[in-house]
Amino acid sequence: MGEPKFDTDYWHNLDTKYQKEFGIEPRNIGISHGVGDVLQGLKTRIALGISKIELGFMGTGKGSRYSPTGFTPESFSKMEREDIRNLAKVNDVQVSVHASPNAGYLSGWNQDRFDKENQARTLKEIERAIDFAGDTVNTNGPKEGTPIVVHLGEFPRGLTQAEEEYYKQSPHKFASYKDEKAPIRLVDTKTGKIEALRSDLEVYVPEEDEKTGQPIPDPKTGRYKFIPRGIEYYKDPVHVKKIKDQLAQEKGPEGRVFDQKVIDEMNDPAQLLYVDFLRKELEKVESEEKLRAREAVDTREVRDELSILKKEYDDALKEDPYEAQQIMRKILENTGIKKKREEIFKTPEDFQKYKEDPTNYLNEFIGKLDRQIEQYDEGAKSYGRERQEVIRNIQSKKPIKEYALDQSADGISDAAMRAYAVEQAKGFKQPLYIAPENWTPEIYGSHPQELKEIIIKSREVMAEKLHKFQGKSEEEANKIAEDHIKATFDIGHANMWRQYYQGKPDDFKKWLLTQVKDLTDSGVLGHVHLTDNFGYGDEHLSPGEGNAPVKEFMDHLKEIDFKGEIIVEPGGQGEGREYQSVLAGWRTARSPIYRIDSVQQSWTDIEGSYLRSTPSPNYMIGEAAARFSKDWSVWSETELH
Repeated sequence: MGEPKFDTDYWHNLDTKYQKEFGIEPRNIGISHGVGDVLQGLKTRIALGISKIELGFMGTGKGSRYSPTGFTPESFSKMEREDIRNLAKVNDVQVSVHASPNAGYLSGWNQDRFDKENQARTLKEIERAIDFAGDTVNTNGPKEGTPIVVHLGEFPRGLTQAEEEYYKQSPHKFASYKDEKAPIRLVDTKTGKIEALRSDLEVYVPEEDEKTGQPIPDPKTGRYKFIPRGIEYYKDPVHVKKIKDQLAQEKGPEGRVFDQKVIDEMNDPAQLLYVDFLRKELEKVESEEKLRAREAVDTREVRDELSILKKEYDDALKEDPYEAQQIMRKILENTGIKKKREEIFKTPEDFQKYKEDPTNYLNEFIGKLDRQIEQYDEGAKSYGRERQEVIRNIQSKKPIKEYALDQSADGISDAAMRAYAVEQAKGFKQPLYIAPENWTPEIYGSHPQELKEIIIKSREVMAEKLHKFQGKSEEEANKIAEDHIKATFDIGHANMWRQYYQGKPDDFKKWLLTQVKDLTDSGVLGHVHLTDNFGYGDEHLSPGEGNAPVKEFMDHLKEIDFKGEIIVEPGGQGEGREYQSVLAGWRTARSPIYRIDSVQQSWTDIEGSYLRSTPSPNYMIGEAAARFSKDWSVWSETELH
C-alpha cells in the first residue's frame, strides 16, 4: 500500500455549499524532483502523499552520481527504472519527466550561428529523457497523456529588436532591455551564420521623379543627388511593394533572378533594408561584369577581323605584292580595327616595325589581343560569380526569429516523433508528449505568444512528417501532432516579464492573465508549472510567496476544468523544506483538506499543527514525516508505515 493521498471523495452531503468555494483538489497538484537521485526523490515525495511527481535531471553527457546536478537519465539502470515504474504503479502515482534544462537549444543556436550539430546534441539529450519515460511511466496513464518537459531557449533575446506587436500592445507596453544601437541580426539560411547589421544602416539612392520613378540627373552636370533610406522607410507597405516589384522584374543572363516565393516572404523591415543594400552592391557588380564582357566581345571582334586580314595579306604576299600592299592599307583604315589603332601603333617605332615586317608584327599584336580577351573573360566570370553570390545572399537572408522558429519547430517535431515511436513500441494507451516550456524573458520562446507560435508551428511540421514518411491522412496526422506537442506554461517564468513592464502592477497582472486565457483558448496548453518570484529572478519561491498572479491563474484553470498536470517546482524553500512549496500550492489553489476529527482549519494551522494538536493526523509533512513511525502508533504499539 502506498502513502495516503488527499481527496475529497468523503465529503459529507451537508458540505455542498463549501465545495463550490473550493479550488483545485490536492490530488491534481503535484511536485517535481529536479536535483539529485530521482529514485530517492520519488520515494520522498510519495511519502508526502503526492500523486503527481515530475522527475527531472540537471546533468548532460556522461552522468555522475557523485554530484546532485550530475544525474542524467542514463544514470539509472534497467532495474532502477523498473523500480521507479513499479513504485509509482503500486502507489497510484503519475510520473512525468523533465529533460535537463542544460540540454541546449532546440534551434541549434551556438554563439554566432545556428548549428545542426548543436541541435542534434540537444535532441540526443531529449531522446534520453524520452527513453527514460518509456521505461518508467505507467503505460496506462492519464487520458491527457504524459509530458516530457523541455526548456525553450532558442536564442538570446539581445540578438533581436523588440519589434513584435505583442511587445507593444496598448496599453500593455514593455521597456526595451537592450542597447538600441546594438546590431540587427539576420541569418544566412544556407550556412546558419548570424550576420550583423548596423541599426543605423542607411541605403543611399538617387532622388527619383515622383511620377515616373526614374532617377533625376542634374541638367548641367548630369550627376545625381542621393538621399538616405533608413529602416523606417521599409516599414511602409507602399515602399515594401515597390521593392518587391523591382525584385520580381530583375533579369540576368539566366532569366529571372529572384524566386517569387522568396520575394513574397520578404516582409521584415530589417530584411528588406539589407536586401536593398545588397541590391546596390548587385548593381555595381553587374555593371562591372557587363563592362568586362563587352570589352571581351569588342576585342574578340577586332582579333578575329585582324586575323582574317593577316591571313589574306600572307596569301597575297606570295602571289601579288601589290595586292598585299592594298590589304596592309585596309588594315590601317578598317573601321573596327581603328578602335585598336592607338594600341597597335603606340610609337613611330611600332609603325616602322609594322611596315618592315607586317606578318611578324601582326602575330605579336594578335597574341596581345588574345591575352586581353582572356583577362576580360576572367574579369567577367569573376564578377559573374560575385553577382551570383550577391543574389544568393539576397535570397538566403531571413530574420533571426523566423529562422529560429523554423529550426525549433523541426527539432521539437523530431522529438515528438521519437516520443510517438516509443509510445507505440511500449504499448502506451495514452500519448507520451513533448511539452516545451517558456523560460526567461531574455530568451526567445518565453513570451506567451512566442510559446504559442512555437507549439502551433511544431505541430504543423510534425503533421507534415507523419503524412510524408508514415502515410498518415491529413486529419490523422494533425490529431497525432496535437496530442504529442503541448505547451508547458510556468507562471513564475512568465512573471519575470514584470521587470520590463511599463505600467501599474495590477495592469501587468491583467496582461498576464489575458495571455494565459489566450493560451488555453488556443488549445496549446497541456502542462503547468507553479513557481513564484518577484519578477526578476527565477527563485522558485513557494506559490503565493512572491508577486506572480498564481491564485488568479489557478482560478482560471479551475474555471476551464483544466485536465493536464499541475506541478509545483520547489527550489527556494531551503534544504529539507521542499514540502512547503506543495503545501503553498494547495493553499493557493484553495484546495480542501479535512482532518479526521472533521474540524476544518486554515492551511497554516494544518501545516504547523502536528506536534501541537491532540487529534492524530491522517497525513504527514516535512520534518514530522521522517519520524512519524515513532511519534504516532496504534494501541498495540505497532509502528506506523
